[in-house]
Amino acid sequence: MNGSFDVMTSIRNQELLIEEHETKVEKFKKKSRKRCIIPFVITFSVIALFFEPLQTQILQNALLIIGIVLGILYILSNRKKVRQLKDKISECNEIIEDLKKDSAIAWLPYDYRDSTAFAYIFQYVQNFRANSLKEAINLYETEKHQARLEAMSALTAIAAQDAANSANAAAGAATAGAFFSIFK
Repeated sequence: MNGSFDVMTSIRNQELLIEEHETKVEKFKKKSRKRCIIPFVITFSVIALFFEPLQTQILQNALLIIGIVLGILYILSNRKKVRQLKDKISECNEIIEDLKKDSAIAWLPYDYRDSTAFAYIFQYVQNFRANSLKEAINLYETEKHQARLEAMSALTAIAAQDAANSANAAAGAATAGAFFSIFK
């Protein structure tokens, strides 16, 4: 297990790069949606402020077309940047797949050759919570399942609290409605 740390460190570094690139993609998509509107807003503002009183339909249409072209060019340039980031993510995934085939981690089943699973399994063996790889994997799966159940339970509790709050609000509204109906 100790000889696996170099490979697992490399895998973890690639996983971190993937997370970083995915975060950049999401931020870039959000920014580009907002920025895509700018050419249209500017074009329509110019049309509305300066050229409508002149009643020049040709000029209005030309500005509208320019705004649309600028918007399309902006969208295409953003797609290119997003595509480049996604290509980097694919490269990182390929590197991870190659690292998972390394002989230093051949002792670990393929499905558990990620940094998170390795860290837990290694910790279980180090802390003597498991005496064998099989026991460590079973413990990891059990705790992972328990974490999923706890997360679902927390979501259920939040939904139940929201439902109770809505029911209380509805009851309050009904009481107020009944009270005010007396005076009608």
